[in-house]
Amino acid sequence: MTEALVGKLKEILQIDWTISEACSYANIDRSTYYDWLKKDKDFSNKMADAKEYAFILARRTINKAIKNWDWKLALDILRKRDWRYKDKEEKELTWAITIWTILWEIDWDTDLTK
Repeated sequence: MTEALVGKLKEILQIDWTISEACSYANIDRSTYYDWLKKDKDFSNKMADAKEYAFILARRTINKAIKNWDWKLALDILRKRDWRYKDKEEKELTWAITIWTILWEIDWDTDLTK
């Protein structure tokens, strides 16, 4: 893990790309990224901060946009990241996907009466 590599990861995560995209950009395996997260608290904190950066900018943009009556772009970014800003259809779809994911992961052969 070098400073340059951490910088690449931060750069991409700050513009709201996925972990997979950031790892590809930095030319490391996702497993390496997750190992570093587990083993290095400073790295973990830097990555968490980087992932929040775009969201923070979006909220700042919304605050400015409200004053200028131009809020659509910032609201779209918030909808992507925060449940409170999703419309009803998005919430229902997210809920359905979550339920199906839980059901998919259940080991139906397990005897739950024991």
